[in-house]
Amino acid sequence: MPEYADFWGFDCRFGQTEDSAEEIHVAQINEKISFAESQEWTQFYLEILAAPAQRAKRDTLEQDEAQEGEFEEQDGDEER
Repeated sequence: MPEYADFWGFDCRFGQTEDSAEEIHVAQINEKISFAESQEWTQFYLEILAAPAQRAKRDTLEQDEAQEGEFEEQDGDEER
C-alpha cells in the first residue's frame, strides 16, 4: 500500500457486458447480482479494482458533535 493511503477502496463496474457496465458502489454488488439473477441473465460483467485511498480527516468540532449524538442515542435507549 502506498505511504499516503490508509485503506484500500474499490472501483467497481457492473453490467450485462463489459461495454454496458456502469460504475457501482462496492456495497451494491450483491444487489446487482441478485438483479441479474432475477432477470435470468446467463452472464454478467463485474469489475473490481483495488484503489489506495486515504480517509478524510474530520475536524474536531464535527467529531465532538458526532460523539454527542451517539451518547444521546445511547441515553435514549436506556429509558425504554
